Amino acid sequence: MEQEKTKRTGVELLTPLQVKSTKLGTHADGGGLLLRVQKRGDKTATGTGLRRSWFFRYASPTHRTTGVDPQGKPFDIGNRRDIGLGCADSISLAKVRSLAREYREQVRLGIDPLDTKRETAAEEQAAEKAKLEQVKAEEQRVSNTLRKFAAEVHKDHIC
Repeated sequence: MEQEKTKRTGVELLTPLQVKSTKLGTHADGGGLLLRVQKRGDKTATGTGLRRSWFFRYASPTHRTTGVDPQGKPFDIGNRRDIGLGCADSISLAKVRSLAREYREQVRLGIDPLDTKRETAAEEQAAEKAKLEQVKAEEQRVSNTLRKFAAEVHKDHIC
């Protein structure tokens, strides 16, 4: 019982039932993991008309703001960034907590998780583009070979 109390005051504040029944607004699960509940334009299959999505909020270790506060003291803080984790209907509470733990560890190591995610997506997109170009080149090569063969057959047998 005491362990449950401790768990409820820090990270992992929301229960799966609360995730499904929480009203409009942004709700913290702790450690930067947030659930945003918004109205949706159309009614869902359940008829609630609400969209529930997870995101992780953190202070970027690489994108920083420096300056002087009104009292004349210098400051250096990481810019606030949000990274989307997915729809609460399609990703489990355990999975988003695991992702949030990974992202917290990246921030602790001085890595910006959003930059990493974008770089990975760009690399995957470039690899997909290269694959499509390779397929297109192969199709063109086959097409040219078939044209040459057809032209030779046509010339030998028709002309």
